[in-house]
Amino acid sequence: MRSSSQWRPWRCLGRPRPLNSALTALRSPKPNQTARKQTSYFLSSPSLRCSSHTSSACESQVVVLAGPTGVGKTEVSIALARRLYEATGRGAEVISADSVQVYQGLDVGSRKLCGLERARLERECSLPYHLIDVLSPREQYTAGDFYEQASKKCGEVLSRNRTPIVVGGTGFWLRWLVSGRPATPRSDKRARDRARSMIEQARHPGLGGAAGDDAEWARATALLRDAGDPETARRLNRNDYFRLERALEVVIRTGKPMRDHLAGGGNRGGNGLDLRCFFLHPPSRLGLYRKLDASCASMVEGGLLRECGDLLDLGLEPGTSTSTNAVGYRQFMEYLLLERGRFVAQEEGGERQPWDPSEADFLVAFSEFQKQTRRLAQDQLTWFRNEPKFEWVEVAAREGGGVEEAAGRILGRAMEAEAESGPREWDNRGKGYLTRAEERELKGYGGGAGGL
Repeated sequence: MRSSSQWRPWRCLGRPRPLNSALTALRSPKPNQTARKQTSYFLSSPSLRCSSHTSSACESQVVVLAGPTGVGKTEVSIALARRLYEATGRGAEVISADSVQVYQGLDVGSRKLCGLERARLERECSLPYHLIDVLSPREQYTAGDFYEQASKKCGEVLSRNRTPIVVGGTGFWLRWLVSGRPATPRSDKRARDRARSMIEQARHPGLGGAAGDDAEWARATALLRDAGDPETARRLNRNDYFRLERALEVVIRTGKPMRDHLAGGGNRGGNGLDLRCFFLHPPSRLGLYRKLDASCASMVEGGLLRECGDLLDLGLEPGTSTSTNAVGYRQFMEYLLLERGRFVAQEEGGERQPWDPSEADFLVAFSEFQKQTRRLAQDQLTWFRNEPKFEWVEVAAREGGGVEEAAGRILGRAMEAEAESGPREWDNRGKGYLTRAEERELKGYGGGAGGL
């Protein structure tokens, strides 16, 4: 009899029968082109020079591109780098601000350009990438780590007379980079342990407590709200227990919310960089959600479950670290663990029938994956409404020239000859909200508007 430690069904989950039929039933119109085709498009598309600009305004600038997942940040950054070179002769280098792409082996679920594509971009248009594949999934990577390493990388790129383009959607990291490192106290074991214990008790209160991720998250964030930091409780991404624990630890230790510890920042980040910040947003929330749902199916076909199996092989549990709490990885790690329980029970019962994964449970995990992906996009839109240093730029469909148009607008703004004054502040409080028509459309889409 095989032991549970030898159980490796995810090795065959690339194309099992239930997975095939589930994907066939769920398949939206074919997802967007692969990363290779997208990259080829930008490398071969006609040049659109901006010869009226001068290069002097870009010599010390760092361009920051944020946006919700799936909006097209990678495509816009590649187009922007090409345009920048055509207009100024300055090359660019991309610095990732993605809390999942920083991990080795988390490729499919993070929509990471593969190593071959990154090598091709560096070879064919001199566009290197940084802060991708730098850590094992076992390791934690904090906003402080990102602040130090991204600031250092930006300085190195500028010293090579090139332009850093920081690309990602991790709002907490980008706030540190743009506004300066918060003056939060160093972590204290006693306060951290207390915060962790309080959160665990809130998540699992015993009898009388509603079950499910949403209910657990609501109870856990209520702790932070009641402790005196309702703003952070409201703005944290769902199920980001790592940052929730840190925020609660700070309140426990100092009696003050995270906001009171933020550095002043001014127009420049605490690292002295001249940052020009842009938030890419879709013209239609429903269009973005449809694209994300199709992308989820594409990621499952592309090997997401295999990557989840690799995380389990490392001895990691879902939801216990930054890597295993990432959308997609957590849902399918839980699914695989559920299937492992069935496998072990079948083996111990002496059944001779081959293991067959549950299609119904797969569909539940897949639906949750799609829902949490849409929620991540919603949370990112909400977060950046409150980031006044980011100018919102719409990105329409690539087929209609939306990517090139967005890249051109960003280049024009970044090259304005006012670098010495730093970025202006924008009132984004009215951005990204749904119209009544959009609300009606979303109510009829999939599982509804998802709480929007």
